[in-house]
This record gives sequence, structure tokens and C-alpha cells, in this order.
Amino acid sequence: MKTCFAMVLKRCFWLVCCFCSLYAHADSLQSPFPQLQNSSKENSCAKTRLYNIGLMNQVLKKDEYNGYDIIIISSTTEEEAEYQQCMLENMFKGTSKSNGKTPVILSVVDLCEGGQIIGMIFTWFKAEEKMRNKHPELLSGYNDLMDFVKKTEQKVAVFHNGGKGERFSPLTQSLGNSRGAQKLVGSIVNAIDEEIELEVLMSVVLQCSSFAKTNPGTHIDTYWTSQIAFGSEPHDALKRSNFCIDKFLVEFDKNVLIPANIADSGTSALSESGRMMAFYGNKRFSFRKGNNYQIDQDKIDSELFSKGDRFAYDFGSFSCTFDFFGLLIDYWKGKNVFCKDISLQTRTKIKRDIDPHFIQPLIRVLYAINDLAQKAELNEKLSSPEFPSVQTDLDSALQAFNDVVKKNNSDALVYIWGEIENEKDAKKKVEAITCMNEAIEFYLLYRNSLSFSDLTKIFGYIDLGKETQWFRFRRPIDIMNEKFEMLTDMIGHKIEVQLNGDVKESHADENLMSRCREARLMRGIQDDKIVNFTVEGKAVALSISEVKEGRHVEGVYVKNSIIQKSDLTKGSRVIDSVVNHVCGKVIAYRSYLESSTCPTIIANVSVVHKVGDIRELHSEREVVSDVYRTKVKPMSYHGRMRAPIGYDPKGMPIYKVIGKNENGKPIFSDTYDEAIQYFIEKVPYALHGVGDYSDETARTDDGLYTFEEIRRIDPNGIEDKAFCCRIRRIVEKFILQSR
Repeated sequence: MKTCFAMVLKRCFWLVCCFCSLYAHADSLQSPFPQLQNSSKENSCAKTRLYNIGLMNQVLKKDEYNGYDIIIISSTTEEEAEYQQCMLENMFKGTSKSNGKTPVILSVVDLCEGGQIIGMIFTWFKAEEKMRNKHPELLSGYNDLMDFVKKTEQKVAVFHNGGKGERFSPLTQSLGNSRGAQKLVGSIVNAIDEEIELEVLMSVVLQCSSFAKTNPGTHIDTYWTSQIAFGSEPHDALKRSNFCIDKFLVEFDKNVLIPANIADSGTSALSESGRMMAFYGNKRFSFRKGNNYQIDQDKIDSELFSKGDRFAYDFGSFSCTFDFFGLLIDYWKGKNVFCKDISLQTRTKIKRDIDPHFIQPLIRVLYAINDLAQKAELNEKLSSPEFPSVQTDLDSALQAFNDVVKKNNSDALVYIWGEIENEKDAKKKVEAITCMNEAIEFYLLYRNSLSFSDLTKIFGYIDLGKETQWFRFRRPIDIMNEKFEMLTDMIGHKIEVQLNGDVKESHADENLMSRCREARLMRGIQDDKIVNFTVEGKAVALSISEVKEGRHVEGVYVKNSIIQKSDLTKGSRVIDSVVNHVCGKVIAYRSYLESSTCPTIIANVSVVHKVGDIRELHSEREVVSDVYRTKVKPMSYHGRMRAPIGYDPKGMPIYKVIGKNENGKPIFSDTYDEAIQYFIEKVPYALHGVGDYSDETARTDDGLYTFEEIRRIDPNGIEDKAFCCRIRRIVEKFILQSR
């Protein structure tokens, strides 16, 4: 009885602390919506974001769950799928709706390498298979999973944790190529009072759960596990176009453009009625020049701003009606990409992503037919190919389509094909032609379905709001700057690491201060314990006011930093840094240290990730991440990967680019690019004749493997984690003996 009472007391205390902290910086959150009276727009947006963080913190309450009925997670290895199944089941333990129903977790393996569209369908098939094995009673009386979710209006979400996590290389290799196992820094309490340390995937699931309330039970919501957002619109009351496909978007002011955001995110033009008029991928309107990004203003004016009334960044996620998803399944089944006899190599060659392979070309086709040509006249003259069709029949149908469109309105045909005809890159042109032909074929096949009855209601949007707080877990430098956002109110200004390792300091207005506090609240980091660590077995906890002043305690100096769950050695100094699960002596300045064990780590403007060593580690404007692999012959492998802090796994020029040749390829000088010069001079292996520094050319310190080769070594996640833990225990013992 006493134990139960203590658990209840603990739970109540945690909730009180959470919400006291949540409301501490807002006048009142009784009505956090934009229509608040006597409140500026910015304050209203901040209150709404706090409200949304509150929703995330309430997801795991017992008997009050109102998130998705079915949660599907896709991963690329059996070990990862089992790990995420276990993690989410543990997180949702004790959580249920008022009727006692619990969310169904289906963590599956997607080995198809078919891109987002084909992968999404493959994931659906695997989820149905797992549902039949794990919850056969739910599908009793229904034809299949689609029949079940449509007839019972289930709210379904898919979280894609597949792929290789290339964007945040070389951190991903130390996590067994897991996109979602990255530490968030912070924790949450589940319904049975267990503290759970937050990782990116489970945090994305929690944050997105409140979106379920506006899902009408006719759509499947799809998310990527590399970003978290708290919008300036309430998450449980989001306005959805409820078109065939709605993209989650973050609106922006076309008069206030941020070059880095334009470079990193897709952009879209929207009509006032909610229709997506144009959609472009990232890097189209912004380019890197030296250490900064610049916007091509003429291009963005002519191609984007001329086509809509409102403009938004692409959040990457989308919502699709079950009916339209059924068409996608039917289409790709007709392509035989799910045939058991097809090889992985063949399927990889026909990889299709939702962007840019599907939405962009189909938007152009639909606009040309509906807005430029005469839709009714066209449909009377168009033929519909049928599956299975031979290639000659398909070619004939496509040619007939082009002929009919041209006769009806030549401008419509130019709108569809003009940009592709002007593409100079031969490889990109072939891909664009293929995808445009598929978009046309998709329309021809299903134009008589209900989904295509109104072409202005195919692509819509779900707007998270202009003042959205957006956490991106992509490149290491983004992950680092995302952590630094938690320090703004302590330092008194915002610090942001640039691509060459310089640190930009910016004035912090109240809006940035709010975002800083939100970044901590999202993780459950409370101001009275913003620092907690041990020194020789003695526990230390410091409040935000103490850390802001700077404190010497038990031989450790801390200022303007967050330290969680670490065991530090006397003599440590942590300034303007975030340190999580670190053991040893730490000398850190403007750095992020995660899950590392080392006698001494000296880090300046660096990311140190999962490092285990009995030697001292020095890191200067670097990303340092250890890799652990057991499937390496003849023995297990522990290596170290280093990269410049602004590392781009797709490639950083080693030498300055002085122009382009007639084929559009870069021409390099003999001078190192300034963003990488400081780093390249320390590289222990030869880079003669290498044009760029990327996953294909960067190597482990011992020179044995490139970063890409490390990724390709088939990781056994469970075994690798055990191997990593063994190394950590050895180093911890060494540190203990050295004290």
C-alpha cells in the first residue's frame, strides 16, 4: 500500500514540476490559442508552442490517451525493428484510452531500398503481416489491414526510421546506422512511473501524437524520424485541407528569407483555398558560397513567388487518404516491384521518393490539365493504359497524351516538359523524364476514380504556423546547434556554429529566449536540476541561476551549460556546452559531448559522440565519433571517425572551386577551401587527387575504412551495443584506477 501511494505521489510531483516549469514563462495558458485577447502575436505563438509541448508531455497519461490507434515503424534491420518495438511498447506501457484500448505498435523491417513511395507500400505489407501474427483478433472478419482501418476509421501513423541515416554521418555509424536511436538529452515518465530516456524516434512519436486528434480516420499520416516541431498553431486543432495528399508545412514570409532554411528545405507555393500550386526540392533557390548560403532572388521570384498567395517550407511529412494510398499500392504492384523474384539491386535502380519523384511532376501535370488546358476536352480524347501493359502500349499512351495536350493548349505541354527539356545534367534529365512519364501514366490510369474528380483537391497542406519551433536532427552541425539553443538564456545571446567552425553570436530577443526554454521543456530538463552529475560518487545538482553565474563544486567548474547523467573527474571545466552520459575529465567549450568515456576529453567547438578510449582525446572544430562493429573479420572492430564540424556527407570541396567546365563540373584550384583547410592538414591518411571530402573519401583514423564502407558493414545492432558497452566498462575501470 505504501509503495502504491509513493508511486502516485511521485507521479503527481513529476506532473506538478513539469507544468509549473511549463507555465513559468507565460502569463496564462488557459487559452493558448492565437485568438488570445491582450496578447501580442509573438507572445501568443510562444504560449501555443508551450501548449503543444504540454500535449507531448500528456500523451502517456493512463486512461486518457488520444493519439494514433496504430503506430507503424519501419527500420532497415531486424535488430533495429525489435529494439524500437521494445522501446515503444515500454514507453506506452500502462497507457490506454478511456475504453481501455491501447495503441497497436507494429515495428517492421523495410529492406526494399525502394525510396519513400515504394518503401511506404512495402512497410504497409510488412505491417499487415505483423498485425496478423501479433494481433490476429483485430483483423478477424476483415479482408486485410486496409479493409480494417477504413471500416473502423482507425487513426494510423507511419514513422519511417529506415534508410542509412546518411545526413548525420559520421554519428549514425556509431549507432548501428540507426536514425532514431540518437539521444535527445532528457527523459520522460511513462504511465507506470518509469523514467525513460528520450531518443529521437520515440520523441517524434510523442510529439506527433497530438496530430491524431484532427485526423478524421480517413488518412494515413506519415512522418520521418529526423525532426521535431512545436507549431504556433495548436497541434490538437490543426487545420487540414483533407485533400488526397496534405503536406505538413511551415509557412514563411517571402519578405523575410533565411538562406540556410531555403537551402535545407523544400519550398511550396499555396493558394488561399489550400491548394498546393507548386513544390520544389531543397537547394533549388539557395546555394553555398564560401561558408554561407545565398539566395537566388530572381529564380525564387519567377519560379515560386509568382505561383501562389502563401509560401511554406516543407516539413517533409504528409497525410494521404486511404483511397489514394490504395491507388499508389495498385500502381506499384502493377510495376511488379514487390515480386519475390525481383532482386534488391533491381529494386534500388527504380527507387522513388515522394519528393521529388512523385509530387513535383504530378503537380505540374494536374496544373497543366486543369488550369491551362481544357480538362473535359482532354479527358474525352485521352486513352487509359491498363496493367499489365507492355512497354510499347505505355509509350503509345504517353505519346498520345502529349499529342492531345499540345493540340488543346501548347502552353500546357510546355509547362509539363519545358523545365525538363532545359535540364543540362544528363543523369538528372533521364530521371526527370522517367518520373514525369510515371506521373502522366498514374493520372491516365486513375483519372476516372473519385480521387481525381477535382484536380484542385489532390495536393493540400497542414500548416504548423509561421513561428514554428523546428528541431532538425540532420547533419552533426545542425544537431550541435540544436543543443546550443537550450543555452541562450544562460549565455545572454544565441550562439551558432558556422560551417567553418566560427561561432556566430546573435542578440537574443524574447522570442529566442522563449524558444530556448521550450527546447529544455520538450526534454523534461527542469531549471532546478539543469546540471546533474557525480564526482567520485558524490551527487551534484545545480540550478539555472547557479550555472549562469558559474560555479566551482567538487573540483568541477560549470558555466552556462547543461550536464545530465554524467560522472566527471575533478579538474573538469564545462562552459557553454551540453554534456550527456559522459565519464571522465571534461574540458569543454562550446561543444556537445554525448555518451563518451575517456580519461580526458578536451573539446573546443566540437561534437564528441560515443567515444571510448584510455587515451586523452583532443578535438578542435571537429566531429569525433567512434564506430563499433562485430561483423568484421577476423575480429571485432573499434575505429574512430573524424570530420570537420561543418561536414556534409554528400561532399565538401577540399580545394576552392574557381568555376565550372562545359559539362557543369567544378574546376578546382590548388588552394584549400577555407571551411576545411584547418582540418585537412591534420588528416593522417593521403587524399591526393580527391576532389571532395565525403562519406566516399573520408576514412577512419587508421585508414582502414571509408565512412561509406563502415555503413555498409552489416550491423548487428544488439551485438554492437554489447561490444560498445564492454569497451566503456574497460575504460571506466581504467579511469577509476587512475583517480
